[in-house]
Amino acid sequence: MAFTFLLTFFVLKESKPKQAARRQSISIKYQLTGNLVPLFLFTFVTTLLLAGLEGTFQIYQIQKIDITPFEVGLLFMVSGLIDAGIQGGVMQKIKDGTETHWIIMGQVVSAGGLLLMPLSYNLWFAGIFLAIFTAGNALVRTCTLSLITKKSDQQGAATGAIYSLDSLGRVLGPVAFTWIFEMHALATFLTASLLGVLSITLIIAYEKKKPIQMNSI
Repeated sequence: MAFTFLLTFFVLKESKPKQAARRQSISIKYQLTGNLVPLFLFTFVTTLLLAGLEGTFQIYQIQKIDITPFEVGLLFMVSGLIDAGIQGGVMQKIKDGTETHWIIMGQVVSAGGLLLMPLSYNLWFAGIFLAIFTAGNALVRTCTLSLITKKSDQQGAATGAIYSLDSLGRVLGPVAFTWIFEMHALATFLTASLLGVLSITLIIAYEKKKPIQMNSI
């Protein structure tokens, strides 16, 4: 892989004319630093919450209801089915221009699931609250990805930025929320829920930003 990278970097030449490459570079810069920034940050927060829950859910439920690894696996399997159902079913019914409304609704739902998590008095409640969070989170992540790719002139750069932030969130989420969990288990879900609600301000900020016109560049 390292050899391929070095060979590509030093041997392959830029296929586009310098002027076109420069315009594209400027376009990408505006896309990643302009009106789409709130959506990119929101993507990071959404993944951070998901990874944080995945990192602490089993530990908390072991303490709370003495859950077994098999039961955890069963709950996450159901959550995966819900995630797939949201992405494959609900997304088909979302009209262009209404994405932000669905994103806000989804984030409220996922924050509600996190807030209810400490009330997991048995396996059924734990499953229901996890399903609530999963449904909201799946809706949010899918709608945000769709909105960014629709609004970006450079979909490749935008998608790359999304997946980079997604990876960063998956690395930092378990670390951050496990650290909070070590201090106080209840604070983990309260903090995550509050962060979910506060992140809605990023969507509001996106709505207020004027789109940057790239035609004149």
